[in-house]
This record gives sequence, C-alpha cells and structure tokens, in this order.
Amino acid sequence: MAERLFSAEAQEKLMQNKNVIKVSETSITYSVDFKIEAVRANVVGGKPPSLIFLDAGFDLEMIGRDNPKRCLRRWRPVLEKLGEEGLRNDQRGKNSTGRPTERELTIEEKLRRAEAKVRYLEKENELLKKFDGIERSVDDRPSKKYRLIHSLIEAKQQGFNVVYLCEVAGVSCSGYYKWLSGALKRAQSHMKDELDLTNCSSIDQVRRVLDDYIYNYNHNRYQWTRKKMAPVEYRNHLLAA
Repeated sequence: MAERLFSAEAQEKLMQNKNVIKVSETSITYSVDFKIEAVRANVVGGKPPSLIFLDAGFDLEMIGRDNPKRCLRRWRPVLEKLGEEGLRNDQRGKNSTGRPTERELTIEEKLRRAEAKVRYLEKENELLKKFDGIERSVDDRPSKKYRLIHSLIEAKQQGFNVVYLCEVAGVSCSGYYKWLSGALKRAQSHMKDELDLTNCSSIDQVRRVLDDYIYNYNHNRYQWTRKKMAPVEYRNHLLAA
C-alpha cells in the first residue's frame, strides 16, 4: 500500500484540529488526550474508529479511511499495558515497542505509581472490614477487584491510573474495560425496558420523560433489595452485580 502524503495545504488544515500536535508530509502526531479518549470510546462505548475521528473533526478522505482503525489497533494495547506514559512514549517503527524503560520514569511518575498502590490497598482494606468471614471467602472474584478499581477511578484523584491499579490488583485492563462495558450495557438495557419514548415528538419531551424517570427512582421506586435507590445508587448496584 502506497504511503499517504500530506500536502502543505493539508498539513495546515490538520494543524487547526485541537487533537493534532504535529503534522509532517507522511505522518500525524495526535495528542495523548485524544488517544486516551479514543480508546475509551472504542473499548467501553463500542464506538467505531471512523466515527470517533469524524466526531473529532477529521476528514477521512484527507487522513485516509483506514487510518482510524490502524491508530486504534496500535493505541489499545499500549494504553492497556503501559498506561498514559506508554502513549506519551509511543513510537512507530519496527525496532520500537513504545515501552518506557524504568530508568526513563521520572520521580513524579514513580511516586504516582506508589501512591496508586497505597490508595488501592487502603480502599481494599476499608471494604474488607465491611465483610464478615464468610463473605470474604466467597467474594474473591475479579468483579470485586474491578469494583475497587472503579471506585478509585471515580474519585478522580491524581495517581488513580487504570493501568497501575489493575497491576496492583492482579487483573488485566482489558478485563476491567469489559466488565465496565457490561455493567453499562445492563444499565442501558434496564432503562430501555422501563422507558417508553414512542410518544415523544421532540427532544424536550424526551428530557421530561427522563426527568420523570429519575424523579421516580429518587422518590417512589423500590429496587432489587427493597431499598429506595437514587440513580447513582442504582448505577453502582448494577456495577456491583
């Protein structure tokens, strides 16, 4: 397959995209944030690569229609195995693995790794105290570890990186993302069963139906354990399933 060449005009247009850092005649360097969001949208949300790039403002005819798929194929394993640092050091070429060696890690990065490990263990210890001996013996499933990781990621505090936490917990990033995707699909499926949007003729009516649904969960509905559940509680219940 012939290598795609970008004209000066194409390079100038591509540089106007906020997700692009650098463009040469033969390659595009994308921002780390875009790479991370693209992988998450693809793995967790199931969004096709071409649609991810279109929504990000890229012209597929300009960059090549197969380019999004090739990029996601390269970024996914790097993010899952090496985290954000791996994407920052991602290099093309047959002699490059994209893996930053231990000596390339900064002191700050090493501290973040250590903090992530401590935070995970603290959270695990905190939750274990809530289980009695019987529950502990039967609750050593990967899903429990995924819930711990998810609770730390939801805290949105520095050092809570999916890759580090999965490494500490002894589970794979791909397994975590599959678990998260399954939980979200269960929530979406249940909402589809509960909601009737067939009579809605405008987006405002859809919003009102959704607002009523949320209000109903907040004030009137009893779910699963016969306890009232707010939407956030219900979401967490599904994630814990």
